[in-house]
Amino acid sequence: MQLSKNIKGSIVKSGLLVAVWAFAAFAANAQIRIGEIEINALKCRKSTPDESLAENVQRAESETKTEEANADEPPEWWLKVIVGDIEQAKVEVDSYTPATKMYLVSSASAPWLLRAVSAKAREEFALDKKLNDWRKASAGNAFDTALDALAESAAKKLPGYAPNANFFAHRDAALELSMKSKLKNPASLKILRTGLFQANWIIEKNDGGLPANRYREAFILAKDSSDDHNYCHLYGFVVQQDYAGGGTYGATYVYLNTDALFGCPTK
Repeated sequence: MQLSKNIKGSIVKSGLLVAVWAFAAFAANAQIRIGEIEINALKCRKSTPDESLAENVQRAESETKTEEANADEPPEWWLKVIVGDIEQAKVEVDSYTPATKMYLVSSASAPWLLRAVSAKAREEFALDKKLNDWRKASAGNAFDTALDALAESAAKKLPGYAPNANFFAHRDAALELSMKSKLKNPASLKILRTGLFQANWIIEKNDGGLPANRYREAFILAKDSSDDHNYCHLYGFVVQQDYAGGGTYGATYVYLNTDALFGCPTK
């Protein structure tokens, strides 16, 4: 069994939506200053013959305040997309059984699982200050409500969710030491299990059918004392050698590729 499709190349895209919203909020609040008066630069109206300058300025200021208030709330389309992704993660968790599925959630849903169980991860996702302000001022908002529901589902499945023993089937002290060096927070980690999945190299070929590299997959199961949740991390690594020509390969290098939540062993 190969894990290359799962381990070599997972993609997280949710941060893009935050960037899009942040740009939209900036555009909605673009202003120009004339003397001591700020007038909306995108929706500045000329006064009618019956309006005085003061009345026009007053109306412009009122429109600006309305647009600023609306910009403090995430747009409806944003919430719909995000909540839909969170609900999909919950469906995956609820339908998980060890007999029918290898993974609790897909790689696309894994970040939502972390944000569901970790308040710190939620704050880090909501980098735009307006989003966090809106969350704090909007009790029962759709974003946090969906994540709370996912957290409840996770609490039923995660404690008993254990990595396959075959992930640690083979040992290599030098490679395992290199793997540990790639972790960002080794001081707060308690290493529980470590090892390699394959005994031999898997050769990856290019479109022309020639070797591009060869690799093995490796794992570390660890508990991080700095986490604000009670689950463990399964760190996935790729041990790789690039093809050097003439049937030879270059130096071995290791990179961290995945970080998934699992239950912690009880023994």
